[in-house]
Amino acid sequence: MNNSKINQAFLSEYLELDKLCAERFDTKSGITEYIRKLTDVRFASGRENALHRLTKYRSIRNRIAHEPGAIKNIDTVAKGDISWLKAFTKDVKRGKDPLSVYLKAASKRAGRGALKRTLILAGILAAALAVIVIAAFILF
Repeated sequence: MNNSKINQAFLSEYLELDKLCAERFDTKSGITEYIRKLTDVRFASGRENALHRLTKYRSIRNRIAHEPGAIKNIDTVAKGDISWLKAFTKDVKRGKDPLSVYLKAASKRAGRGALKRTLILAGILAAALAVIVIAAFILF
């Protein structure tokens, strides 16, 4: 495959992922928003690889889009880059990408914390009610 065809295939996959991310985050800058959000989390599995690749691919996309003749002349895109974009797009669709996995785990942790706080509060309220009932029984 020549540079032009590889770059066209790359651009097509990039734009599909960009559109998916734009819809997911309700923004016009899909991949840029994904990068921003992933940058804000520290402990997402696969984070570093995804950030590196997405930043690199965004730069290549910008060159293709803004430099005259770049679609034919850029020779840094490999078939592996296209394959990675396809796989990453699938992962985003299935919620298996680093950001989705991190957000699901964080949501579960937050939910467990909320449940724990609710149970503690319920215990405190039950104890207070018991004290009130005992006090009322003693006084009357």
